[in-house]
Amino acid sequence: MTEDYKLIEVLGEGSFGKVIKAKNRRTDVEVAVKFIQCKIKDKRFCRMLIRELSVLRQLSSMKNNNHTSRLLDIIVCKKPTENLRDASGLFFVQEFGQSDLNKFLSTVDADSLTEDHVLQILYNMLCAINYLHTANVMHRDIKPSNLLINDDF
Repeated sequence: MTEDYKLIEVLGEGSFGKVIKAKNRRTDVEVAVKFIQCKIKDKRFCRMLIRELSVLRQLSSMKNNNHTSRLLDIIVCKKPTENLRDASGLFFVQEFGQSDLNKFLSTVDADSLTEDHVLQILYNMLCAINYLHTANVMHRDIKPSNLLINDDF
């Protein structure tokens, strides 16, 4: 893992494990790395993990996908790394989202949001949900912290 990517900071906890900001050492591109400790004996966990991986791969391979972050790499790790003591597991390397809607809304003054801002956010959310539904994907955890945004949202 550390040969290709430099781990920068832990961003938070996801449904499966930690989400870490990293930088590709060769391209200097920032990425989000989802670290998942494998629980091979837990059949329910394995089914959920396979489901997430297959959905990520499906959405990443679709043309004109600008609604979800792409899966860039999958790394299997059997040894500890510099930032994670017990790092045996999987790393899903994805495009990095600069922020999420929850962080954005908590930092912006409510009076500074115009109706056009709200309509643009709502329109983009509905487009993303429609995109998922056309790919036969139903997202079961839609909340502001799961909606990534960038500077040109």
